[in-house]
Amino acid sequence: MTHINNTTGTEVFTPLLNDQCTVVGDISSTMFTTRWLKPKAKILAVELPALQGNALNIELIKLFENLDIPLVQHAEIAQRLG
Repeated sequence: MTHINNTTGTEVFTPLLNDQCTVVGDISSTMFTTRWLKPKAKILAVELPALQGNALNIELIKLFENLDIPLVQHAEIAQRLG
């Protein structure tokens, strides 16, 4: 497992990732870019409780679902990776 901090533009490294890798991140455009550049990768977006209920965020969540990027609770990450 490799951790890339939030000060690094992950889009720079995405092409170097193995196609069967798993990418975990927040709800951001980085997840969209990763899906585009690595369509076979398993991508998980960590759902933030503060985003729930907002109409704009509901549309964003639908977009993630359409791109096969499941939103998971922080507590679910280890289980999803296992």
